[in-house]
Formats: sequence, C-alpha cells, structure tokens
Amino acid sequence: MYGKLIGKGVVRIINRIKISFKRHIIVLITMLILNISLVFLGLWGNAILVKEVEEKNIEKGISKCSESVNDLDNIIYLGENIVNFVERDYRYMNKLEDNRLTTKLLVDETFKMINENTDYFYNLYIACDGKVESTMVDSYENSSPIGRDWYEIAIERGDLVITNPYTDIITGESIITISTKIQNTNNCVVGLDIKQSKINAIITRLSKEEDCVTSGFILNRDGIIVGHSNKDLIGKSINDDTIDKQEYIEPYIEDILNKPAG
Repeated sequence: MYGKLIGKGVVRIINRIKISFKRHIIVLITMLILNISLVFLGLWGNAILVKEVEEKNIEKGISKCSESVNDLDNIIYLGENIVNFVERDYRYMNKLEDNRLTTKLLVDETFKMINENTDYFYNLYIACDGKVESTMVDSYENSSPIGRDWYEIAIERGDLVITNPYTDIITGESIITISTKIQNTNNCVVGLDIKQSKINAIITRLSKEEDCVTSGFILNRDGIIVGHSNKDLIGKSINDDTIDKQEYIEPYIEDILNKPAG
C-alpha cells in the first residue's frame, strides 16, 4: 500500500516537473521570440534612421553644391563683364582723335575701381603687338603673350575664354584667366586673372558649414579640377586614376560633364 502511494507521489512529482518544464520552455521560447523581435525592430529602426540621415546628408550636399555654383557664377559673371567693358573702352579709346588715355592708364584705373568693391581678381592687362600692359609689376610688360592659352585661344575663338588653372609666370600664384579678343584688331586681347585661392575659399567655407561634407571640388567642361579641398589636385583631370577614391567618382564622370548646366 505504501508502495502504491509512493508510486503515485512520484508520478505526481514527475508530472509537476513536466508541467513546470513545459512552462519554462514556453517562457524561454516567448522571451527568445520577443528578443528576436526587439533585435529585428532595432535593426529595422536603425536602417530607417540611417536612410533618413543619408537622405538628409545628400540634401545638404546638393544644397552646398548649389551654393558653390551661385558663388562661382557671381565671380565669373563679374569677371566677364569687366573684360567686356575694358574691351569696349579700348576700342572707344582708339577712336578718339585727341586721346590722352593710355592703355596702361585704362587698365590701372579700371582695376583700381574693381578693387574698391571686391578682391576676387589678381591682375588686369591688355596684350597687343607682343607687348603686355599690366596693372602688376613692370615685369609683365616684358613678357610675351605668344603661346599663352589666355591669349592664343582668345585670338582663335574671337570670344570669351576661361582658362584651366595655371601658375603665373611672374609671381608663381595659381590663377585662372578670363580673356577675350578685342574686336576690330588682329592680335589684341584683354585678360583678367582670378585668384585660385578665392575659388578654393568657396569650397573650404561650404565644407566647414556642414559636418557631413568633408571635401569638395569644382570641374570645368573638360573635366579639369579648377578647385579642390586638396590643393595638390587642382589642375588635374578628373579621369586621373591617382586621385584619392577616384573609383567612387568614375561612374558619374560622364553624367557630370554632360550636365546641361555645365
């Protein structure tokens, strides 16, 4: 009799253990499912957050690109107007019978007026008959314009020219020149130098304004870098495979260069 009671007791204990074990299993499975769900929700939420941050950063980048375009356009537009005005004044000056205004005085007075309002520009000059009349030191007057891009291309095209970045032969300053042929002349050209540092200052300022923007560059239509956060890359072609992370830029080069806005 005692044996049967003990047997029943043991069975009850085993059943209770089984029930308790099942409950623990259910609890563990439930907790596991909840943890997996939380992890999934966390990953999903993080992915959404990352995507939102990425989209906002892209929007900020696009905004900074637009700002740089506007800033650069303002410099170029002003420079082109100055060159056109000097070209017109030079032609008008040569028509005067009693002309007391010399070429040197024309460029000096014009450049003085320009510098009262802006410091974008580096030098203003007129090249004619192999001689250069410049606002800078007299050394320019002894330098020949022959073979210089700003001179030769302007003569060839007969219109406005914006050169690639190059090193000034007198001062060693990195510059870009806006030039144009003086109409009704055979070989006269007006040139205006833009300080390369002013173009790079646009990129530097805009990069510092947003933490997500680490660097920037400006290309011309030929794919030449006319401005870059890394000054060593200025003047290089965007197709140069020595450029850092060039493989990330390469898929977009053709699209960038073919943009209607330039």
